[in-house]
Parts: sequence; structure tokens; C-alpha cells
Amino acid sequence: MNETNPDKDVVVNEFIKKLQGDINSKNIRHYVNAFLTRKDLPLKDYKLDILLVTGVLGSYANVVEKLHRDLCKNKCTLLKIERAGDVLTEAVSIFLF
Repeated sequence: MNETNPDKDVVVNEFIKKLQGDINSKNIRHYVNAFLTRKDLPLKDYKLDILLVTGVLGSYANVVEKLHRDLCKNKCTLLKIERAGDVLTEAVSIFLF
């Protein structure tokens, strides 16, 4: 958590503003810090296909793109939704297939 990432504070503050009043902001800060400073995800040795979905306007889009670059392109597909930040609320119709 001592790492300095210029985007981390921006991402944390955007996330806190979005959820202001719904969730304890201290807990959100811990959650986002844990997400951004995680060491490794066990997806690199994953045998099945992976679909990563992010909104182009999403605050975590660059994190998802970096994860996609690190994974095997034969097993991983990246779907970027234009004009959406939070794809689960702003682009729900795409997932209704």
C-alpha cells in the first residue's frame, strides 16, 4: 500500500464520489487500494477462455487493458464498451444474451 501510483488517488476519489452515502468511504478506500496493489491474479495459467469486459469511460479501463496484455491472447478476449463507465449498470442490454 506504500506504492505511489498517480492514478490510484484519482480512482479512489472517483469511486468514493460515486458511492457517497451508500458505503463507508474508509472501507471503499481499503478495497480499491487492495485491488490496485494486488500482486498477481491466478488467470495466467487458466485453461478456459476468459472474457474481460470494461467500459471505455471506466476508471479501471486501463487496469483491465493491462491485464489483457499480460494474458494469452488465444484464451483471453477484451470487450470494451463505448460510452460506458460501469458496464454492469450502463450497458446491461449487452449482457442479456
